Amino acid sequence: MRKYISLIVSFKISPVAKLVLFLILGFGNGVTGQTYFFDHYGVEEGIPHSRIYTIFQDSLGFVWLGMPNGVARFDGKHFELMTVSNGLAQNGVKAIALDMGNRLWLGHWGGEVSLYYDSAFHIVDSSKLYIRGDIGGFVNNVLGYNWIYTMGSGLVRLRVDKDNNFSNVSFFKGAEGLGDRISSAVKLSDGSLLCAVYGLGLRITTDGEVFKPYEVSEFCNAALVSTLGMTRKGDIIAGDVTGAVYLVSSKDKRLHLLKPGDGVTYITQVVEGWDGTIYCATWGRGLVSISETGVVKCFDFGNGLEASFLICLNSDREGNLLVGSRDEGLFVFKGNYLYAYGTENGLPGEQVWAILQHNRKVWIGTDKGVAVRDQDEGEKLFSEVAPCNKLQSGFQVRCLAASPGTIYAGTLDGGLWSVPASGGHFSPVEVVNAMLPQPALVTSLAWFAGNLWIGTAEGLYRYFPEKEQINRHTRSTGLAGNDILALAVEGTSLYVACRSRGITCIDQSLNPVETFGEGILPLSLALDDNSSLWVGTEGQGLVQFVNRNEVKRFTKTDGLLSDFIPAVEVSDKWVYVGTTFGMNRILPDSNIIETYTRRTGFTGVEVKSNAIRKMKAGRVWFGTAHGINCFNPTTPRAPWQAPATRIDQVMINLKPVSFGDQMSVSYTQNNFYFEYRSVSITCPDLLKYRYRLIGAIPEWSKPVDERFVSFPGLSPGAYRFEVQACDASGQWLGAVASVVFTIRRPFWQTPWFTMVALLVLSVFVMGFFKYRERKLKSEKLILEAKVKKRTVELMATAAQLEMKNRDITDSINYARRIQMAIMRPEKELQSMVPLSFIFYRPKDIVSGDFYWFSERKGIRMVAAADCTGHGVPGAFMSMIGISYLNEIINERKVTNPAQVLEQLRSYVISVLQQTGREGETKDGMDVALMAWDQKNNILRFAGAFNSLYLCRFGNVEPLVPNGEEEILHHPALLEIKGDKMPVGTSMRDQQPFTNHTIKVVPGDSVYLATDGFIDQFGGPHEKKFMARRFREMLLDLAGKTADVKARRVAASFDEWKGNLLQIDDVLVIGIDLEP
Repeated sequence: MRKYISLIVSFKISPVAKLVLFLILGFGNGVTGQTYFFDHYGVEEGIPHSRIYTIFQDSLGFVWLGMPNGVARFDGKHFELMTVSNGLAQNGVKAIALDMGNRLWLGHWGGEVSLYYDSAFHIVDSSKLYIRGDIGGFVNNVLGYNWIYTMGSGLVRLRVDKDNNFSNVSFFKGAEGLGDRISSAVKLSDGSLLCAVYGLGLRITTDGEVFKPYEVSEFCNAALVSTLGMTRKGDIIAGDVTGAVYLVSSKDKRLHLLKPGDGVTYITQVVEGWDGTIYCATWGRGLVSISETGVVKCFDFGNGLEASFLICLNSDREGNLLVGSRDEGLFVFKGNYLYAYGTENGLPGEQVWAILQHNRKVWIGTDKGVAVRDQDEGEKLFSEVAPCNKLQSGFQVRCLAASPGTIYAGTLDGGLWSVPASGGHFSPVEVVNAMLPQPALVTSLAWFAGNLWIGTAEGLYRYFPEKEQINRHTRSTGLAGNDILALAVEGTSLYVACRSRGITCIDQSLNPVETFGEGILPLSLALDDNSSLWVGTEGQGLVQFVNRNEVKRFTKTDGLLSDFIPAVEVSDKWVYVGTTFGMNRILPDSNIIETYTRRTGFTGVEVKSNAIRKMKAGRVWFGTAHGINCFNPTTPRAPWQAPATRIDQVMINLKPVSFGDQMSVSYTQNNFYFEYRSVSITCPDLLKYRYRLIGAIPEWSKPVDERFVSFPGLSPGAYRFEVQACDASGQWLGAVASVVFTIRRPFWQTPWFTMVALLVLSVFVMGFFKYRERKLKSEKLILEAKVKKRTVELMATAAQLEMKNRDITDSINYARRIQMAIMRPEKELQSMVPLSFIFYRPKDIVSGDFYWFSERKGIRMVAAADCTGHGVPGAFMSMIGISYLNEIINERKVTNPAQVLEQLRSYVISVLQQTGREGETKDGMDVALMAWDQKNNILRFAGAFNSLYLCRFGNVEPLVPNGEEEILHHPALLEIKGDKMPVGTSMRDQQPFTNHTIKVVPGDSVYLATDGFIDQFGGPHEKKFMARRFREMLLDLAGKTADVKARRVAASFDEWKGNLLQIDDVLVIGIDLEP
């Protein structure tokens, strides 16, 4: 309930009495003990002119400032000046208002009017209005008309339709009950129009046609009214040229004096703030506020407002008060919940490092000493508490603490000082300073368990004043580290923050008991009512410990100004975080983080180490690089308003386009660029944005500072771009600005094109198939005729080829019969050697492998030969070999195997005319030749590459070879390898063959073979049979009859070869030597 000062203005009061009354009621707080924050925008901050005539805020939050050089639009950070070059009428702008058609009206010096709509200015034809003198202001939508009050042409009434056409233009001056100079006009709560006429007083019209005097009982000074305003309750506020402020109740029209006049200054404008406070702009006395309880406060050079001559006021949507001055630009009053104390309030130094409240006194430690005042409330000045010797250096205070009767101060390099709590001078505590490391830097102090605890860079000291005892704690006695940064006391525990090494807890035993948070880099400590420990860290944010376990952490990504936190305090469930960029206030249970910087009134900006203290009155004080900042959480603040966001520009393919509710563009226009912004007068530097492009990126982006974003190369489809702003509150609750657009598909991706293309393709395919069918039928007839013709020809050719093939095959078969006849049948060998077998498997019809046997004078000669090549060439070579073996052995009666091979080699070289020259054919044969003297049980062998295998159940007696050829011994098998030279020309064709003589016993088995069996591919891995596997096969034949051996050899070969082709002629001869 507002407390009013009622005054019968007809009383005669002497000038001296008026002055005394004014000093008591009006400006009793001219000397103040605290400084309030007014955000200032002068020419250096970018404002286009330092004089501001009028202030208006539109529905998007933009603030319009009328100036001598035009109008400026302000979004909290940037001023955009618009002048005649932008279409504005000439002369400065003195009044701004908005009508129901969303048109902005701008009144100029000299009577011209500009309208702003559709993003452009339009000058009203002066012939339609005929206004002389300056435009005072606009009152729109009153009694069905728009009204213009002027300082020369009285009051102008008119209508403007939706097409911006003027009609019903009328002027109201002296003849109509008004005057030429209207100082102010307002719309009353009942819809009528009230005007303040210079020299005549108040006039009112209820029908828009007739003006009558507005009678207010006992309002004798109505003719001096210079400005009018309205409260939200419908009460009328009036300020006059004497500096007086009145309120006329809407209920009973009773007059109340809110502030008496002084006769020196006058009121230029009045406005009601969000909380009901009435603000008055004065000419020469700064800003005056009148609270609902009747408290009058003046703001001027003495307490924060650096201007005395004010022209205009306005209260914005965020609850800020915008103040326009004569020569100092724009000021923004953002509330009195934050205020400051500096050197002008009695502090000895600007930098405040320590704050202590003790016995209703507040002690402040600065870089130049200590100051004290009686309490933390009110506006009293601070008094310096000097050291006993002011010339003594080192009295730069870093921390304060109190025992029951003493105040202690820790200094930068002067050690520990003390002063009685009742008053006096500081003096050094010599017993402590003598023990401290030099220079004696004291980082922190705490009174715990009857002792003063002193933190230094070289350990923690415990001082017992009564006995002047001092002890030192270091890492060796249980501390986490020696460099102590902060101390905090909670009940029976003292917490010690050690640089880079965590936190140590000390209990009532006065000894360290536990260290925790080893990974934390602590800088500051604070405890809340639930015994949670809050730790400000070096680069790690704010950490909460419960029962010495980390449970929560806040960092810059969560909304903190910085992760470097030199100070922290807890008060009434809120955690106050000091940084080098300002202050954050956190409500942990709700994760609400508020931000306060210089723009919001936290003028000290940089909070000093451990320099936050909650005061008994509920306030929180911050020691900063620029004095003390005080935060009063109980001070009412304007209800939070979500920031409005607008999209300023859309560019497609780098070209600006107009945009509305829906856009549709070609598929070639797929590079989009958006510019957007939000308006915040309270803290524009903390605005953040997030965006998304539904249709491509459905999730919100991370918060960004940039006010633009681009999306290149978008695919055809429907999209919706959305952007939202967030202010210092950290809440994403504001309206979302959006642009909906569609990128049309190219015609070849449209459904109708697809259908047409499918139809055309179907017709084409069907036509093509029909054409192909007819063509194939035609070609088929032609082909059938050709086939018939070719078939006849092929049949004739095939008959000829068949005849020739039959002739050739008959010839080869005849040759085979001749070859087999020459080689003699196997049964003749069995008649010569009964226990024998021959496994003979030519690759082709005729073979290059051959066997030969004969008996001369009781010596049985057997040979197995492999001629060069197979088939017909090999057969020719075999004929040569058989013929010459018959001649050498049967006719010349040579039975020595080596001599036989040597003579055979000579014949072959001679017959084939081999000279050994390079490039000449190397045809010849590999031969294994044995001679068995059955009577004397002697076996002689000579070989050209091929080996002889002797199998015996007992051990074979060691033999001394007759030559250099290798003899392989096996427990039951002897392999005698032939010489490594063929029967034919070679590099060794002059060397003799080696004769091997073996003493055999009855039951021995002898095997001769060519390489066809060993080289045959087969088996599971399609590899060669190899000599090792061949020898194992021969061993397995031991003890078997000749017939069984023959079948086993054939089966082994067939099983190994499987379905693979035979690669060579195969010959194996087996003989069991009988007595």
